[in-house]
Amino acid sequence: MQRRAESGQAEELARYNKHLAVAKSVGIKKNVSTGFSLGTLFLVLFSAYGLGFWYGGKLIVGEGYTIGDVMLVFFAMLTGAFSLSAAGNNVEVFAKSRVAAFEIFKLIDRKSPIDPLSTSGKMVDKNIKPEITFKDVSFTYPARDDQQILFKVSFKAEVGKTLALCGQSGSGKSTCIQLIQRFYDPQEGGVYFGGVDVKTLNVKSLREEIGVVSQEPVLFDASIKENIRYGRLDVTDQQIYEAAKMANCFDFIERLPKKWETQVGEGGATLSGGQKQRVAIARALVRNPKILLLDEATSALDTESEAIVQQALEKASVGRTTIVIAHRLSTIRNADKIIGFASGKIVEEGTHESLLKKENGVYANLVNMQSFGEKEEKAENEKSVKKELKTQKSIVKSDEKSAENAEEDLPEAPWTTILKMNSPEWPFLVTGTIFSAIVGIAQPLFALIFAKILEDVSVLQGKELEEAMGTAAVKFVLLGVLNFVGNIGAISSFGKAGEELTMRIRSSAFEKYLRLHLSYFDDPLNSTGALATRLSTDASKNAQLEKKGATGSRMALLTQNFFSLGFALVIAFANIWQLAFLCLGFVPIMAGTGFFMMQLFSGKMAMKEQKAYENAGKIATEATLNIRTVASLAREKTFYDNYMHEVAIPHASAKKKEWLYGMIYGLSQGIIFFAYAATFQFGGYLIEKGILPFLAKFTSLLMAVVFGAMSAGQSSAFAPDFGEAKLSALRMIKLFNLPSVIDPTNPAGQRPEKPDVKVLKGLTVSVKQGQTLALVGQSGCGKSTCIQLIQRFYNGEGNIKIDGLDINFWNLKHLRAHIGFVQQEPTLFEKTIKENILYGLPDEEDELVERACKEANAFNFISELPSKYETNCGKKGSQLSGGQKQRIAIARALIRQPKILLLDEATSALDAESEKIVQDALDKARAGRTCILIAHRLSTVISADKIAVVDNGVIIETGTHDELIKQQGAYFSLINSQL
Repeated sequence: MQRRAESGQAEELARYNKHLAVAKSVGIKKNVSTGFSLGTLFLVLFSAYGLGFWYGGKLIVGEGYTIGDVMLVFFAMLTGAFSLSAAGNNVEVFAKSRVAAFEIFKLIDRKSPIDPLSTSGKMVDKNIKPEITFKDVSFTYPARDDQQILFKVSFKAEVGKTLALCGQSGSGKSTCIQLIQRFYDPQEGGVYFGGVDVKTLNVKSLREEIGVVSQEPVLFDASIKENIRYGRLDVTDQQIYEAAKMANCFDFIERLPKKWETQVGEGGATLSGGQKQRVAIARALVRNPKILLLDEATSALDTESEAIVQQALEKASVGRTTIVIAHRLSTIRNADKIIGFASGKIVEEGTHESLLKKENGVYANLVNMQSFGEKEEKAENEKSVKKELKTQKSIVKSDEKSAENAEEDLPEAPWTTILKMNSPEWPFLVTGTIFSAIVGIAQPLFALIFAKILEDVSVLQGKELEEAMGTAAVKFVLLGVLNFVGNIGAISSFGKAGEELTMRIRSSAFEKYLRLHLSYFDDPLNSTGALATRLSTDASKNAQLEKKGATGSRMALLTQNFFSLGFALVIAFANIWQLAFLCLGFVPIMAGTGFFMMQLFSGKMAMKEQKAYENAGKIATEATLNIRTVASLAREKTFYDNYMHEVAIPHASAKKKEWLYGMIYGLSQGIIFFAYAATFQFGGYLIEKGILPFLAKFTSLLMAVVFGAMSAGQSSAFAPDFGEAKLSALRMIKLFNLPSVIDPTNPAGQRPEKPDVKVLKGLTVSVKQGQTLALVGQSGCGKSTCIQLIQRFYNGEGNIKIDGLDINFWNLKHLRAHIGFVQQEPTLFEKTIKENILYGLPDEEDELVERACKEANAFNFISELPSKYETNCGKKGSQLSGGQKQRIAIARALIRQPKILLLDEATSALDAESEKIVQDALDKARAGRTCILIAHRLSTVISADKIAVVDNGVIIETGTHDELIKQQGAYFSLINSQL
């Protein structure tokens, strides 16, 4: 059992670290390359100095050139070389920009064959006949070109009538819905809207005429009202309310603390599945579309709500062309035409009555699978809804913060705390500092060599002068070698330390995310986009304290500058303290400009900019992850405008402070020349008074101090990097210090020796070992919340006990290892089918994987795939149909052999035939296990040992099916509404 206690957290962390290790390796190699390149540059420069003086000595002795001529050429070379070396430190920025620009321009230049923002194509005529026609359509998804989905499909959805598509999961029904919206173009045949090929129509104009409610509804991280308004941007509040009433979501919204301004969270996470579905229906209805596409539109609703919403949809369908995909008989039996799909082909079509007569037909089998005896079959033919849906109190809690006004409370931390984050790499930091010191003293040493040259020129002549110049040339070459070795050592060492820090911070941050309680992710500040942005940028920016970007050249250069200035001042104080004090007086001004710029980039303005970038990342992530919903709503321009609004904030901020930054940076560079002027003026005075007797010595001191000051002045240019790095570091410190209220990696907690003897107590209901408890009730009444509390995703009031022990005292990892969970909207990862089934487990034998798939009725469709178990599921399982995803999720739960089985609408996405088979498998899987299930369908709950009716977060009835039917209470009403 221990190996089954391994969770997906460790697997995801290992997968993430694998990619980080590659990035770290590349970064270290880049650091070595940068160090070698910069070292080579200085080696060549100092060698050129040496060559220049050696040849200059020959010209002075042999050709009659003066020392002034040589100095003129030398200083011209020196100034140019110094500027070139400074520019060389920033070459990496241009290199990285070129790499980024290549991908960006490649994306920008890419021509989309189906461009929703294009103005080309015919606009849909307002008087167009809303009729959809498929003519010999054959289709294969581009991502899976080895598996054809549709084969010569032809049908017509007539004006004002309802066409129903039925068949097993994966038979091609949802693909037809996508082709109508022109998400793809068929390889053969055509799709026609009012007799016009959809390829010739303007894409946005086409989609504006279509209302869609999909099987897995997607809501955006905005208020309920804003989500409905996405259906039609010019809609009035009154029209929103009317659409909500039609979708049966008006009452529950009105009972929320913030009503229509309630934030639904990322993906609608703060709403129940049924509530999300109804808001999505309202969003579709508010469009007043000509074409209505319903892909399992009521799959997440309880039976009572379904009946009411189904009536509303039938009313909404009047005068519209409606295409329905559904597995429930009640949803499609009244359709004007029903088409049966099998393996991508149309195998039958007709009405409810005509298809029932077809023996072993697709539709006939569907009906037979949903019949529960003579009494139910008779009642099924009676079209009635016995009462109006009761108003419900939402379990959604109002968040005190909104995405618009939430402020990030960052901790205060001294630089020592921030720098300690790199303490494990202290050997590399020490090594880098030593090499940087070696490079840093090169400039002052250069000044001393130069002073010796001036002195030799003034006292030596002929051969002696030529030899002295030759000796100086050799010293310059040695300085070049010193720079070569020092730059390689410094940049490589700091780069190594920085890459290790970046990887460790990213890995630790990701691990922390995996350990945090789920309520952390409910906070608007912590959306997926914002967290991804922080994970990507904050770790690398934080490492700017040791390195800049992808290399260690910045930290190496800063350390070099520090030692250069320090050694220069030592030389100055050792020779003439008066001049040294004058030069030292300019250092605070240089340091002050750098400090001011750092504050400019790390204050409240910087936090506002960072927040804007996070919001932009959130918008981009949300839009791209849910691009199908964005496309079906034709809201690409809206999300683009929202994105540009966010990125405009830092742009405007940059424009406001660019003049200030320019002025301060100009001062930091101009102060060097002020130091020149003051030093020459004061030096002249000292020479005049005889305090400084030799001009050569004065010149050497001046060069030593000024070159050191110039190096220090360069450091101020990096102040913005350090300002941003500090902000990122504080955010990381806050994350690492944040305690997880419910930490699955915490080893504390009890591990009972008999986890197979279970009693669950909560909401005044209990279920014993081996029994099945069914929770029923209207959408949003609290059923799914019970499932989450059992897994201890949240802490609630009262007691939930397993084996008589409060789950708060269980070891969390041990608790969850014994629980199998299949949810209403299954989540698959971008891995193979086998990897998804074995998620978080060691490799199992193939026969065990196959057995789990057979139990979940997934074996057959997997075997028909070209790559079988190695088929990649795509992002969020996008390469599979809803029913296929659900069966993979069921197999993933069953292979763990859990002691407790939690099923939250586990068969909601399955067709009737698959549902019956999977339900039989789940019934077998329940044997000997404690099972708690949530379901709206009678066939799923009728055999439960105990049924609990939940209403407004309270259990109002418990008993068996027969006992509750005799009571003729809430359960009786729910059953009647289903019949």
